Amino acid sequence: MSVELQNIQNNPNVGAFVLATESFALVPSGVSANFLNSVKINLNVKVHQVNTFSRILGILAAANSNGIVVSSLASNDDIRHLSTITGLEVQRLESQYYALGNLITANEFAAVCSPTLDQKSIEIIEKVLDVPVCCYQFKFSDLIGSLTVTTNSGCLVSPEALDEEVDHLKELLQVRKAKIGTVNRGQIFVSAGITASSHGALCGEDTTGLEIMRISETLFDSP
Repeated sequence: MSVELQNIQNNPNVGAFVLATESFALVPSGVSANFLNSVKINLNVKVHQVNTFSRILGILAAANSNGIVVSSLASNDDIRHLSTITGLEVQRLESQYYALGNLITANEFAAVCSPTLDQKSIEIIEKVLDVPVCCYQFKFSDLIGSLTVTTNSGCLVSPEALDEEVDHLKELLQVRKAKIGTVNRGQIFVSAGITASSHGALCGEDTTGLEIMRISETLFDSP
């Protein structure tokens, strides 16, 4: 397991641009070879460089190793391209909410989404990601995806969450660990600053040593 501090074209919000799962990561075209190599090595996944509907893939899409759901901003050509390079089912959610990555968190065991999504969207998520889907809303926010980072091993949760909310997410996502934490010197929207698998992570270059310790002890398999 490893954590590397990185930025993507001078932006520390690496999780906003990179959509990572336990088996692959989608990275926008035009990034440096060094960044691509860092994703591949630290996350231990296959990296696909894509030129689609948006560069902020981590915000406008959600995925696990079984499939990908994308914003209604994606065209049919975008969907075909993503399906071709990954070999997975890719579905567009015809929702008024574009920022699916802010509304969905998922791993290989389950997905948790905001109740702002309609029932048809939830059924599509369940079918494409091939996992049970639960709806959950923090008492302080409905942005479940932006306030959590989830791997097969653990879930890092915004410090705004209550203890019982953290415990409930642990159960819903079927992970061994769930803890609060931040990224990039106190940023509570943790998914924007982190892209991770259960093998490792890239974090924004402003992330402190104490934040890295919490990220490491939460998201990864024990050595």
